[in-house]
This record gives sequence, C-alpha cells and structure tokens, in this order.
Amino acid sequence: MNHLRALAIITILILAAGCASVGAPGRASQSQMIDVGGHKLNFVVTEGSGSTVLLEAGQGAASSMWAGVQSLLANTTNYRVISYDRAGFGKSEPDSANYSIAREVAGLEAGLQQLGVNGSIIYVAHSYGGFLAQEYAARNPGKVRAIVLVDPNNACFNTQGGLSAVYAPPPYNVSAANQRILYAYLATVEEIARAPAFPAVPTIVISSGKPPVPAGNMTAIWHQCHQSLAQGNSQGEYWLAENNTHFIAQENPALVVAAIEKTEKE
Repeated sequence: MNHLRALAIITILILAAGCASVGAPGRASQSQMIDVGGHKLNFVVTEGSGSTVLLEAGQGAASSMWAGVQSLLANTTNYRVISYDRAGFGKSEPDSANYSIAREVAGLEAGLQQLGVNGSIIYVAHSYGGFLAQEYAARNPGKVRAIVLVDPNNACFNTQGGLSAVYAPPPYNVSAANQRILYAYLATVEEIARAPAFPAVPTIVISSGKPPVPAGNMTAIWHQCHQSLAQGNSQGEYWLAENNTHFIAQENPALVVAAIEKTEKE
C-alpha cells in the first residue's frame, strides 16, 4: 500500500457505494448491557458473518455518533459491527474508579470477550478514540487486522506544540464522565507517547480539511502528525477529507465505510 496519498481522496460517496460488498439489507442492531467489572457498558451490535468492525467514539461522544456508519455497514456489507458507550456516556453506567486509559481499554476487552470477539478486528476510531485504539493494539498484539483512524488525536500533536489547542487545565464545567477523562488527560498523553506504535497492518488515517484546532500553525501540525502516523506504518495510507470538519463520520459516513473496505482488501 502506498503510504502517503495526501491529495488523492476525497469525495468518496460514489466509491463507497461502488466498492461495498452486498450484505443483508437493513440488518437490525441490538443494544446489550455487559458487566465489565463493577459497572456495565452498553454495546450496540449488528450481527454479521464477515469480519468484526469495532467503532470507537471520540471524547465525550457515545455510540450514537456512529449511527450513520453502522447503518450503512448494515445495509451494504456482511461485517459484524460493534459500537459502544464508554463508562458514563450514552446508556453505559459510570465507573467510580479513577480514570486511566488502561482501565478504559480493560473494560472494552471484557465486553468484547463476552461478545465472543477474540481477534481479527478492524478498529475504527475517531478523535480521542485514537488513543484507545493504540492502547488496545499494544495490549492485544495480533488481534487487530486493520485500522481506520478518523481525524485522530495523537501523541505527536500534543507533544509537538498542539497541547494547548486540545486541552485546558481545570476547573471543568462538564459532566462527571468527561471530568474523569480531562483530569487524566496529561497522564493519558504520556502513556500513549510511551506505548508501542500502531501495528504494521493495513491502516488508513483520515484527516479533516477543517480540523478542530486554530487555523495556521496548529492546523499544519494536525495534518503533519496525521501524515506521520501513516508514513510511520509500512501499510499506512493518508486521506485528506478536504471538505469535512472533525465530524467526518456524521458528515460523510460513506467515506469511513470506503476506508474500512479498502483496508480489508489490502
């Protein structure tokens, strides 16, 4: 896979419709609460006979952010699709323990185990979810078969001058679940900076043309770090979604589906 195609992308609504495999139209998704050790997480599952696609939301978001992508996958493919609400978000119960990204991923692991997911995951992560995807892949070598990072937050951006654009010190006038994440944010960045890089599996990094950071130097760092994620992976590829904001999954779900399908074909 050519690992840098910065200008090669974007209006892929047609491509997504053309390359999607034929699935069972309108497969229903079912929610189920799973005890992951002291609290329950809500998993939204679309059953299928193909590969498992895991959808990881951004900070403060729930499984509902993936509704368009999960619906499109249900209508055009045979993938088994799983989205979920992290602790305290959506329908999931809060976690009373102090936040750590390792604990967050441990909850995901427990839920996936109970769903019978033992590997071969196509991991799709948005924004802050990129941290969780990297942590999961490091903790579960060999279980991630492909990766799609949708405008991901990453250690590079935070350590190369972008921290102030995505993080502010307390106090925080936000939900308790969001506060847990924000109070631990600096420790999370340090943890991910030390973690192993993403595995050398088919990987697509989708970068928004209108990122959630100030224009100018911050935007340049955002895009450069995304390109570095792709360049640093022998099977990585960079897509620039020029006309999309940070909310690519909601604005252009077909683009995300196209990326998922392309990684599986590599």
